[in-house]
Amino acid sequence: MLYSVTILRYNPERQPQPSYVTYRVEAEPHERVLDILVKIQSVQDSTLSFRKSCGHGVCGSDAMMINGKNRLACSTLMRDIKGGKLTIEPLPGAPVLRDLIIDTEKFWSKYQHVMPWLVPEEPPPDKERLRARRNISRSRNRPNVFSAEHALMPAPHHGQIKTISARQPFSRHIVLSSIHVIRKRNKDWNA
Repeated sequence: MLYSVTILRYNPERQPQPSYVTYRVEAEPHERVLDILVKIQSVQDSTLSFRKSCGHGVCGSDAMMINGKNRLACSTLMRDIKGGKLTIEPLPGAPVLRDLIIDTEKFWSKYQHVMPWLVPEEPPPDKERLRARRNISRSRNRPNVFSAEHALMPAPHHGQIKTISARQPFSRHIVLSSIHVIRKRNKDWNA
């Protein structure tokens, strides 16, 4: 199917304001939005800039606005894009460095401040840390959902819980609970 892909482009070295550029791209239903961006960059416009890392919906580096919703480009399939039109914009909540790349410095400094990881009380051993079997099942019930996509979203208000997360593999309640716990630990999250 032929798609019309409109991307908000911005290069501060060459243009004072962002502008939309439209590309025509042939795509299969099983392809991801990330695949389409790579196609555009490889075939049509090598100056297109965006982040990608794991490509499996874990890291959050390819979070962006896809048809008006915060989504991961690696997890959004083309079959879910209705009407053959796709609009891609940088993720809101952070300054745009270039095209779809946002400045994540503020995010990472707050991430370090919050420390959303386990901190052992004892010094590191010479070899790997072995975990007790009883603790393994507890940690498996806590998926890693802390990605830039969720951290840069505006804080949800009462009544918005059902629409805030686009991540399908995890319960939206778990995602929101994780966000609230982390934001509670750092009261100036949106400062």
